[in-house]
Formats: sequence, C-alpha cells, structure tokens
Amino acid sequence: MSFDNWENVLWGAMIVSFVGVFASAIILIRGLVGEYKDPHSAVMITVGAWVLRKYPLLVIIGVAGELLFNTVSFVASITLDVWHSAELAKANQIASAAYKAGNENQERAEKLEQNNLVLQKDLANTQKGLADSSLHSKNRLSAKAAVFLTLRKKPLIAP
Repeated sequence: MSFDNWENVLWGAMIVSFVGVFASAIILIRGLVGEYKDPHSAVMITVGAWVLRKYPLLVIIGVAGELLFNTVSFVASITLDVWHSAELAKANQIASAAYKAGNENQERAEKLEQNNLVLQKDLANTQKGLADSSLHSKNRLSAKAAVFLTLRKKPLIAP
C-alpha cells in the first residue's frame, strides 16, 4: 500500500477511535449514574457461571473502551506524525537540491554576463582599431596622391 492509502486508513482509524471514545464515555456515564442512584443494584446479569451487576459492568466496559480507543488513536497519531516527518524530510532534501542548483545556475549566468561584457569591450576596441587603421590608410593614400599630383605638374581635370 502506498503512503496515501495508509494515511487514509490511519485517519479512518482515528475517526473510529474518537467515535468509540465518545460511545465509551456515554456508557461509562450511564454506569456511574446508575451506581450513584442505586449503589446496591438489584439488576443482575448472568454470563455463564458469572453473575454481574449491571451498572458496575457498564463502568468497566466504558473505561475499557476508552482505554482501547485512546490507544488506537495514539498509535495512529504517532504513525501519521512519523510518516509526515519522513515526507517533510524528503521534500526538504528536494528543495535543498533545487536551491543549490538554482544558485549554481545563477553563478554561471553571472560568469557568462561578465564574459559577454569582456567580449563586447574587445569587439568595440577591435572595431575602433579597424576604423583608426582605415582612417590612417586613407590619410596615407591622400598624402601619396598629393605627392603624385605635385610630381605630375598637370592637373587631372582640365580647367
């Protein structure tokens, strides 16, 4: 049987025991009231070779019933507590593992973010370097063109 089925059985046992304790208390009270009204009860019950008086018998049955049903309730309650504690410990282990995994993922995300920032900075520096080298290259070409034009002495475009 799974835990859920046993849990239902134990809760049922606890309900039955509470009803049993209530019924036993009523029987006990009836016996005590009868004893109070007539301490020397003339009502006798014959059980085999035993001859019992009615009201003391009700008191005995009521006390025995309360003892039995309280014991059943106590055992069911302790068993449920143990099982719930075990289930709670298992749930705490799962939550702890999930929390640890979440922290590890957070650390990985932070490292990736830092790496991304470094790469973006490197890319920006590379792009700036390329732009500077392109500008420098254009400036060199312009200087060479100026030298070439001055050496040629003729304008390229007719006036």
